[in-house]
Amino acid sequence: MEVTNEHINKTFGIIFQEYRLKHNITQEKFAEELKKSTKTISQIETRKRWYKQENGYRFYEFFRYYT
Repeated sequence: MEVTNEHINKTFGIIFQEYRLKHNITQEKFAEELKKSTKTISQIETRKRWYKQENGYRFYEFFRYYT
């Protein structure tokens, strides 16, 4: 099976949501901390919007703080 960017983004969305829920963080809180809209967070989690690499460091820093 070939791994595509679409596959990576779908997987990321699932992991992203599971991790956020595991730490009891709302989409609103997460969006506020990352300076993103709640709609953007929702779209990433439901795979309607793709993850952008430039946001990766923000995500990493946020989750690092909560673990």
